[in-house]
Amino acid sequence: MSGSTELARSGRQSITWETKGQPGHNYENSLDIHGVLFLDVDGTLTRPGSMYAIDIEAIGVITEFVNRGGVCVFNTGATLGRLERTILNPIFNGLDQIHNNTQTVSGIFRDRIIAMPENGSASLLNTGVEIVENELYFLWHVLHALHVPDKEKLRALIESELVPSHHKSFVVGDRPGEMNPRQYILSWKGITDTLELVEEIKRNIVPKHPKIDWTHIQMKAARKTIDFIHSESGKQPSSEWLLHEVGFIDGPLLGFGDLGDEFGRVIPTINVNQVKPNEFRRRSVPSMELTRWKSLSKNSYVTTGTGRGATVRDLHTGAELSVLRDEEGEIIYASPNDNNYLSPGTMKEGFPIEIKPGTYYGAGHQLQTIQDAGKGTAWVLRQLIDKGYFAK
Repeated sequence: MSGSTELARSGRQSITWETKGQPGHNYENSLDIHGVLFLDVDGTLTRPGSMYAIDIEAIGVITEFVNRGGVCVFNTGATLGRLERTILNPIFNGLDQIHNNTQTVSGIFRDRIIAMPENGSASLLNTGVEIVENELYFLWHVLHALHVPDKEKLRALIESELVPSHHKSFVVGDRPGEMNPRQYILSWKGITDTLELVEEIKRNIVPKHPKIDWTHIQMKAARKTIDFIHSESGKQPSSEWLLHEVGFIDGPLLGFGDLGDEFGRVIPTINVNQVKPNEFRRRSVPSMELTRWKSLSKNSYVTTGTGRGATVRDLHTGAELSVLRDEEGEIIYASPNDNNYLSPGTMKEGFPIEIKPGTYYGAGHQLQTIQDAGKGTAWVLRQLIDKGYFAK
C-alpha cells in the first residue's frame, strides 16, 4: 500500500515495509531459516564487567540469523542512538562483508530489523540505511510514540527533591547538549538500591505532588538507573500491534533476556530469573538458563549473615559462591533424594545449591566457560540454528 507502512502478509518469511511508495526487498533465494527473535540488550548481549560493550560472538550469530532470513526485534531500555552504535552498526558491517553491496544490506535491514528503544516507548520500522560522509545513517518510520507525561515538571521534581540526597546522581532527558539524550523518557542515573528507591518515591514523593500525572508514569529500576516512562510504553499500543503483526510471519518466536511482562507472558523467553534478573547480574551469573546446579556437601561451605545479605563461602578458599535464591533473595536449601533429584529442605536439613556457569567448545575446540550473558545468548542461538530450530 503506497504511502503507508505495514507488514506484508504474503506468506514470505521476511518482512516487507511499503513506506513512501518504495517497496521493500526480498531475498527468497538466500533464505533457509525463518522466525522472529525478541532481544534485550543490557545484561543479555553485553560482555562481563562492561557497562556498554556488546559481545562479538553475539553480534556474529545475530548477523547470520538476519542474513539467512530471520527477523530481529530489539526491545531495550537503551536509546536508539546507542542501539545503532553498538548493535546495528556492527550487524550492518558484518552483512556488508558478506554481500559487498550496501544497497543489498540496506534492503535486508528494511525487511528484518525492528527497534523498540527506551523501554518500548515507540516501535521503529527500518526504512533503509544511507551513507553520508562515510557514516551510516539509519532511517526509521516511527509508530506509537509515547513520551513520559509532564516531562519538565517531573524532571524539576527529581532534580530538586531526589538528586541532592544522592551524591553524583543526575537526570538525563532530551535537553540540548545532554550526553546520550533520551527522546521519550527521563532517566535518573548514578544511583544504587534502585528497587528500594522506587518504593520510596511511591511512598513519599507521589502523594506530595498530585498535579503530576502519576497514573500514566511507570518507574523501571535497573542496576544504577530508574527510568520514568509512560505507563503504556512497551505495552499498548506498540507491543500489542507488534505481537499481532509478527503472528503473520512463519517460524518460531523466541525471546532472550529481560523483555518485560508485555512480551514475556506470550513469547517463550530464555532468562534465568524473570522476577529479579538484576540479582543474577550483580552476582555475575548469566541471565540465561546456561548454568549447572550442584548441591554443596557438608563441611564444604560456611554461611554468614541472614536473609538477602547472607553469603555462602567455600570453607577452604573463602571465595563467595553463587547459590540459588528465591524471589526474596533468601538462600534455597535442598538435598538429593534416593533418585539423586534435589528435594526442598531447610537450613538444618538441606544444603545450598551452587550455581556454576556452563561450558562449551569454542574456536579451535577449546573448552570455554560461559561467563556472561552475551556469550550465553550466542551459544544458545548457535545451537538452535545448527540443530534446525529455525529451519524452513
